[in-house]
Amino acid sequence: MRRRMLPLLACVMALFIVAGTAMAQDPTISIYLNRSSGVIGQDSVELSVSAANYGPTINVDVHFAIVVPNGTIYEIPGWATDLTPLFSNLTLPNGFSYGPAVLGVYGVGDFPLDAAGDYLFAAAYAHPGTTNFIGDMSFAWFAVSDGGSSEGSFGNVSIDWDEYYSSFTGSWQTSISAGAGFAEYFETRRPAALADEGCEVHTTDWDDGSGIGDLRWLDAGEKIDMKGTPLGDVELHKSTMMNMIAYGQDDELQLGHYEAGNSYNFVGYGGPDVGSFDVSVIAPEKIQLHEPQLNTTPTIYRSQDLDVRWNGTGSGELYVSITVLIIDEQTFMPTSVVTCSCVFDDDGEATIPSSILGQMPASSGFYGMYMPDFSAFRRNQEAFDADGLTSGGAASATSGASGDVILE
Repeated sequence: MRRRMLPLLACVMALFIVAGTAMAQDPTISIYLNRSSGVIGQDSVELSVSAANYGPTINVDVHFAIVVPNGTIYEIPGWATDLTPLFSNLTLPNGFSYGPAVLGVYGVGDFPLDAAGDYLFAAAYAHPGTTNFIGDMSFAWFAVSDGGSSEGSFGNVSIDWDEYYSSFTGSWQTSISAGAGFAEYFETRRPAALADEGCEVHTTDWDDGSGIGDLRWLDAGEKIDMKGTPLGDVELHKSTMMNMIAYGQDDELQLGHYEAGNSYNFVGYGGPDVGSFDVSVIAPEKIQLHEPQLNTTPTIYRSQDLDVRWNGTGSGELYVSITVLIIDEQTFMPTSVVTCSCVFDDDGEATIPSSILGQMPASSGFYGMYMPDFSAFRRNQEAFDADGLTSGGAASATSGASGDVILE
């Protein structure tokens, strides 16, 4: 989680503590945004509200606010910072019901949505003349990005099979997952993918461990269907968390959902930002990693070449990565991420040279935490087009194996 969000989250926790005096059958209030992110000078956000009271008649103050990235609370509509309510001593009779209705429309770039960062819209009732909140508060996250440096918009839908060996539990764990995401990227800091066979090492700040820089998440509708799995069709439903829009399954997928050679058909029906699409991808052969043997938590010597062996298919590529976290010795928190990325022909054997491994840091050894991760995977991918995706999209099916290693 980015450090810039910490003041805002601390403010939210404080609001929850103040709101801890809720009574039974309290009136309810809920807020909704028509989008979860916007670009300065390009977008606006619409705030809607619904409210009800099924308990006894009660008088309340009604608060609507925006919490900015540094934690300051600005009350709607006058942007006061002293928790001035929008409505004071308002009577809510038994059976009261309102909305959903639009409360206001706010330009992205206008105060207080005038800087890139993560914002929080909030609504609550309080006892008149106090900040003693009544019932549950309602929150809606919103992300603001700088305009003028967009690098295009892109989407991905995927199904993934992964075997992970946990040195903590001493056992293999297999997971099947499917999902989708769509975003417009700004000032991307992710290293470019290797185009040919070989390896390289790069470092990314932990503050932006994804390496993707600022982005604006895009809405592709309420769901995406994944059709043709051996165990039946799967719906990937939209979910929002803070500034992110993601699509995933409600229930955990079973191992039988993934089958090598099976064709998976992803159908999107379109939404406010991304149009409809229909694309299929074939699942690759499951990977069997022979060297290094991850179930032994192997030691990788940076001064020596590392042989990698697996069940090669004779076509396509195998992608290998070794990831190390750099840890602050005072806080025991990560400060940066160092990654060795390799692309090899999927023929069953390859070597990571010592000249590459020598650029990697040694394991931190912090009480067994933050161990380096070794990952190898193969992926099939098919491109697709959809309105709103200037750089197009990709459907991918991935088979991978990963686990902890020691670097010396």
